[in-house]
Amino acid sequence: MKTYHSSNGGRDSIVSAIHLSLAKVTLGFLLLFIVKTGVSQSTTSQKLEQLITAYHEVGLFNGSVLVAQKGQILLNKSYGYRNFDTQTLATENTKYLAYSITKSVTATIILKLIEDHKLSLQDKLSTFYPSLPFADSITIEHLLTHTSGLYAYNNDYSMPVESEQTMINFLKQSKLDFKPATSWRYCNTGYYLLGFIIQKVTGMPYEKVVKNYIFTPLNMSESGFDYKKLTDSLKSKGYKSTFKTYVKEAPLYDNEELFSAGGMYTTLSDLYRFHQGMQSYKIISQSTTEKAYTPYKNNYGHGWFIETMAGRKLVSHSGGASGFRSYLIRDPESDLCIVLLCNSEEVDIVAIKKKILAILFNEPYWLPKQINLSEKQLANLEGAFQYGSEMTFYVQTDNGRLLIMPSRQPSAILLPQTDSTFYIDKIDGKAEFKKNKLGEIDTLVLEQKGKKYTLPKASFQWGIVGSATPNGWAGADIVLKADAQQKGRWIVHNILLKDGEIKFRVNNDWTLSYGGTDDQHKLEKGGQNIRVVAGCYNVILDLIDVDKPTYRIETR
Repeated sequence: MKTYHSSNGGRDSIVSAIHLSLAKVTLGFLLLFIVKTGVSQSTTSQKLEQLITAYHEVGLFNGSVLVAQKGQILLNKSYGYRNFDTQTLATENTKYLAYSITKSVTATIILKLIEDHKLSLQDKLSTFYPSLPFADSITIEHLLTHTSGLYAYNNDYSMPVESEQTMINFLKQSKLDFKPATSWRYCNTGYYLLGFIIQKVTGMPYEKVVKNYIFTPLNMSESGFDYKKLTDSLKSKGYKSTFKTYVKEAPLYDNEELFSAGGMYTTLSDLYRFHQGMQSYKIISQSTTEKAYTPYKNNYGHGWFIETMAGRKLVSHSGGASGFRSYLIRDPESDLCIVLLCNSEEVDIVAIKKKILAILFNEPYWLPKQINLSEKQLANLEGAFQYGSEMTFYVQTDNGRLLIMPSRQPSAILLPQTDSTFYIDKIDGKAEFKKNKLGEIDTLVLEQKGKKYTLPKASFQWGIVGSATPNGWAGADIVLKADAQQKGRWIVHNILLKDGEIKFRVNNDWTLSYGGTDDQHKLEKGGQNIRVVAGCYNVILDLIDVDKPTYRIETR
């Protein structure tokens, strides 16, 4: 399951970390229009609605949100479409894939089975899978807390997930990433195995156990599994992008690929019922619940991330993969529940979560806002900017937006405030493009928390990589030269390629790459490997229209 999540429990991994570790840098910027506590006379509910509306208006939120405290609903509203094809609006009853929020449900069932003396936290994996060579060193607790050291399916998705047996056969041939309990690594594999163990212990399919133990007792009647096969008028489609005219639907995974690690779909009200059930200890006891909320390692407990904000202990779990982003945030002490369900991959739910909490905790926060710039204005800012010897920040337009991509990190959307100053809603900070005496962009200045980082412009060189090239996937790229006659076109003449596959990328770096699609000659970011037959070729990469990239391979 290609599941992304707030693996650090929402803690910042940001530009301010540049001086600590370049490999951990992500990007953050300062948003405009700080809203100071006490300035506005609006109620908490009005502030919350104002916040989410602002996100929706800049294209950074499409979905549904619920905020409740001590039984009082402060916000329960949906924004945008659940189906862009039919222009059907999302509502409070819209169903979304929750992805890894499923883990909190799976963990709760495991803890319930332990309370019923059907399992123990210290039970060995070898009890259920004696053929695994390392299973005697891994416990149920290690699986629950992501400390097993098992190969993590979300590493490279090479583990077959068609069935329990195919997974076990794969794991028999793999090695542990680390000795159990000595380290922490988010691991879907462990939660797959917990689902299979639930089936072995109860003698029932995992989905039926969830229904019997959680859905039915808590009246979560709108939740279930196998979203791909769900036929329901309230079902939302998942999208890669929902920005302006660029709307692109995302594929759905088979349920076997999601299962007990991320297969649940749900609604706002059902996740609120789950929160209420946990609050009232309806499923598991208070003592067991408190154990679940106690960090085991890396601020992860037994199925929950744990963090502190404004002196409050928060437990949460996020979920995200193809087409959907989700977040369940809870403050058990004050009976606070926040649910974010989104059907767009562009939504930064961590940033939204932080501002919702700022409103609730009476702290300063920022409202996103942007001005409109033309595609030409944005394109003039494209390029690469270098920090030190290891970190490059790539800037590129993408369907009417400007993105910045730190090496080996996810991209971030820049919100224009002027034609040279931009803000983004990852974390607080800003970016400014500066020109030299010739009027050319030659520097990017990043600022965060009072610190500035000056990044000179670096080379921006497209190349070809792959098994069909002389250097293979691990070697240096075949260099493409910029076409002097046509900006945005890159060419190489008379190159020898072998039978194999290729892709295009910048600066020998996978941060920015293009691959093929099902449409001949069309490209997309991170697309498919392109098959090549041995021969001598001219290769042309056409990025004149960066939103419609194409390529040609011409026989010499």
